[in-house]
Amino acid sequence: MSPVHSGPARGVIIVGPGQHFGIELVRRFRSEGYRIGIIARREVSLAEIRMIGGSDDDVLTESADVSDATAFSDALVRLAVRLGTVDGLIYNPKVSFKASALGTRAADLDHAMTVNVTGAMVAVQTLLPWLEPAGGSVVLTGGGYKDEPAPDKFALSVGKAGLHALYRALNQPLQRRGVRMKTIVIDGAIRRGAEGASSSALLADFYWSIFEGGASKVHRFPRKTSVSDQMDMLF
Repeated sequence: MSPVHSGPARGVIIVGPGQHFGIELVRRFRSEGYRIGIIARREVSLAEIRMIGGSDDDVLTESADVSDATAFSDALVRLAVRLGTVDGLIYNPKVSFKASALGTRAADLDHAMTVNVTGAMVAVQTLLPWLEPAGGSVVLTGGGYKDEPAPDKFALSVGKAGLHALYRALNQPLQRRGVRMKTIVIDGAIRRGAEGASSSALLADFYWSIFEGGASKVHRFPRKTSVSDQMDMLF
């Protein structure tokens, strides 16, 4: 299905908004005049987000499981058609199992990789016909576990490392098509209503600044200032 452009409003699709900062993220982009398309697996999450959207055309929602590639891709297309213009994709889902490398079941690791990595690949491939003419941005949510795997979160650690590998593989091809590719590596836990480095509101502001920024690269939240951390942001 071909992209449909209908009106000047900018649009962004958020996959897996996240229970700890999803509402703040939607509010931040809505405050900038964006129409939002949301995909989440749980209908209860979508209902909570719809309450802050404004009119029915401000926040559009679809329920889909990213591990079902066909259903997920179809949901993305439906949102893109309804939005008309897709200026950005934010991919945030993750799957984590509390188990070490020796204790992780093969099926759990397969599922974690499907959600953490394959889903992001499918989202980019599906939305590229909209992102390319818009000169859009793709933002992937990474995590510090890609650098230092957690002993009891092997599946998540591997998933975040795989997501970063996807970023590196897609960065140059997307740049050649005029699409900016960015990863936000979150160091630490985020909680709604928290202060400082755990603040969901500050993180939503950070996403907005990175989304609007020009460079395709890796960014860390909270921001790092050491030389080694600055070098890490460049690869």
